[in-house]
Amino acid sequence: MNQTILLLGPSGIGKTTVVKALTQRTPSVASVTLDNITHRYARAQGLIGPKEDLNALIAALEHDRERFLSFGQEALAIHTESLVDKSVIVDVGTGFLDAPSSKTWIRGYCSICLSADSAAAFDRFRKARQLDITYEQYMTTQFSKCRSSTYQLADTVIKTDALSPDETAHRFACTVFGMLPKEQARIALAEWLRD
Repeated sequence: MNQTILLLGPSGIGKTTVVKALTQRTPSVASVTLDNITHRYARAQGLIGPKEDLNALIAALEHDRERFLSFGQEALAIHTESLVDKSVIVDVGTGFLDAPSSKTWIRGYCSICLSADSAAAFDRFRKARQLDITYEQYMTTQFSKCRSSTYQLADTVIKTDALSPDETAHRFACTVFGMLPKEQARIALAEWLRD
């Protein structure tokens, strides 16, 4: 059984960037974005239309964050059935962290959190997403008390404030290798060092 590792952190912190850097060099490691597979699964189940987003799914689930997390976990289980030969990094969207049982779920897996000072995280978010959102709005959602306490549950928290994107990707990769079972780590590290 290969390892599943949950990746946490506020929106815009660089989760997608580090996962892409890792999986491009290590074919034995797959990545899954929980938001994306949940969205596809909800459309396939007929809960939302093709042009609706995850907010429509949350509304269809009567704004019950526990049901939203359960639905995401179901989508993840189905999706990863085809990835049994790979280790899997799951980029967990912050919306799933609002469910009370998310903390129990995270404790059941190896997990990594990318973190930064809130101002630095907001600056990265604005550059990455180019959305018109205030710092206060960002803080209310991405650094809410519930989400912040959940970030801290991760087995490893990587503070990215003083790290370049390359340094963050390298530190993330090393952390992942340290969480993999010995043989999987050997294969992934060999892939990473190739070239």
